[in-house]
Amino acid sequence: MTTALTAPHAGSAATQARRWWALAVLASVQFMIVANLTTVNVALPSVQVDLHLTGAGLAWAVNAYLLAAGGVLLLGGRLGDLLGRRRVLGWGTALFAAASLAAGAAQDTVMLVASRFAQGLGVALAAPAALSLVAVLFPAGKNRARALGVWGGLGALGGVAGLLLAGLLTDMVSWRWVFLVNLPVAVMALALLPRLVDESHAPGGRLDLAGAVLATGGLVAVVAGLLAASSRPWNDPRVLGPQLGGLAALTTFVLVERRAPDPLLPPRFFASPVRSIAALAMTLMTGTMAAMFLLLSLYMSTVLGYSPLSVGMAYLPFCAVLVVAL
Repeated sequence: MTTALTAPHAGSAATQARRWWALAVLASVQFMIVANLTTVNVALPSVQVDLHLTGAGLAWAVNAYLLAAGGVLLLGGRLGDLLGRRRVLGWGTALFAAASLAAGAAQDTVMLVASRFAQGLGVALAAPAALSLVAVLFPAGKNRARALGVWGGLGALGGVAGLLLAGLLTDMVSWRWVFLVNLPVAVMALALLPRLVDESHAPGGRLDLAGAVLATGGLVAVVAGLLAASSRPWNDPRVLGPQLGGLAALTTFVLVERRAPDPLLPPRFFASPVRSIAALAMTLMTGTMAAMFLLLSLYMSTVLGYSPLSVGMAYLPFCAVLVVAL
């Protein structure tokens, strides 16, 4: 494996400083990614008015980001191992920035949802590569534990800061700046990463493109069918068709992963009850929180008449408890 910062005197003060500066840049990318999980919820009522979004359009503005990020995340991690983590991190950050610019300039539902999906793809490339580089930068021991603690803490802080930032920007400027504010962070990261982080690979392995397509396509189809059910009966072909097709794709994904030489999700991963329970808990928590942020933001804005900034501040007690719990 090619590791970062393997120059002579790797323990020198200059090298240590470089490591921590690199961590600051990587953490800023993580901060930006996590903040975008929450910022859009505060801005959604204003987006709905300007772009005339339907209820399904509102849901897709949130779900497109999560589906793309979650469905392609494992493939993004494998690409980083094979093609170079710094390179893939740069690609993901650049894609995220371009998608943020497109979202900020969106003129209709299709453009906004497509931009959010592209943002999620950028996350799927950038997030696993950035986390891997943190582990490569710091040798095992106290410094790595401290670095990962900083990484996780800034991620949690990003969710809280995202709510307040979205409220301020939406109230004082425009909801479009909720997306455009990502550009300076991305440009800074792209400029500094080549100076601070050496390239890193993991030898061996192959890409499981079939698994990635089946997982992402299946999830998107199932969600599309569920959203269609909000305005059509359950036996409508536009409801049943996507759901059955999505379930078929996800079933095929399980079969493909059992036979793939380098599966994205090895079946043996679920042989451990601890890992299985943890994965289920994270899935339920993520789904619950995504729904909660969406519905509560709309309720506070449209029913209670809160301003965007008031909506962001109303979440502070919840986020404070969440940060402490994490």
